[in-house]
Amino acid sequence: MKSYRPAYFIGEALKGLWRNKRYSIPTILVLLGCLVLVGSSYLIYENVDYNMNSLGLAKEIVVFIDSEATDEEVSAIGERIAALDNVDVANLVYISKEEALAEEADKYAEYGDLLEVLEGDNPLRDSYVIPYLTNEGVSTLVYQLNQIEGIVKINNRLDLAGNIENLKSGILFVLIVYMVILVFVCVFFIVNTIGLAVMARADEIVIMRYIGATGWFIALPFIIEGIIIGVVSSILAYFAQSFIYNYIVVAIGGNFSIINTCPYELVQNEILLGFLAAGLFCGVVGSFLSMKKYLKA
Repeated sequence: MKSYRPAYFIGEALKGLWRNKRYSIPTILVLLGCLVLVGSSYLIYENVDYNMNSLGLAKEIVVFIDSEATDEEVSAIGERIAALDNVDVANLVYISKEEALAEEADKYAEYGDLLEVLEGDNPLRDSYVIPYLTNEGVSTLVYQLNQIEGIVKINNRLDLAGNIENLKSGILFVLIVYMVILVFVCVFFIVNTIGLAVMARADEIVIMRYIGATGWFIALPFIIEGIIIGVVSSILAYFAQSFIYNYIVVAIGGNFSIINTCPYELVQNEILLGFLAAGLFCGVVGSFLSMKKYLKA
């Protein structure tokens, strides 16, 4: 039948949204606002993690080798480190003193020949950057590293990293709370919006039921309404989030240059997919709850 074509159901859904625009538009705006709140919390979480890695506060320890150690001894130290528990061996990195000096030269290149005063005397040491697997075993790992002959210094920022991890956990908790609030608030608004649309077409629905229309045939346009609300809200929220975030990044860059901001391009796909998933979920669930009695027919 012609009426069963997808275009029919989509057309009916769009008509319903237009007839109830005084309720549909506020619902879209509420869902948009909730999504932006959740997206902002996620971006804060990502920026904390980004700065943690930029400052070298990721899960890693740096050990420096005695400058008198031979290449064979340095290699042997690396093998002993790799054999320790709680070491992420796949990401263990050796940095020679020549590489370290080259990095410093690049870092301070704007100061011209600052490092030339060394006259070929490299004061830096060979080092190993040791990523670890869990925070719980770091104390033991540090003790074991101190027992390795040839290691003269250990940089361990566990306390600071631990505080930042706690901050990340707090942000993650807020993110989850926002998600729960989003689901309840948005589903509530969508249920009421679709419910009003159902009431406006109550007589038509009764006639359709009388002539034998199935529950799904009656309910599908309303479910599509919920999907459209979710998708439109998600897309608008994505652009609003992009604008807000880039505005804040520019403001931070101009006033707080010490803070590194995560490029939006790194997270934009996650933001868009997350918004679409949340919007569709709220739209479908809200519509389904409104039309549940008709779907049983």
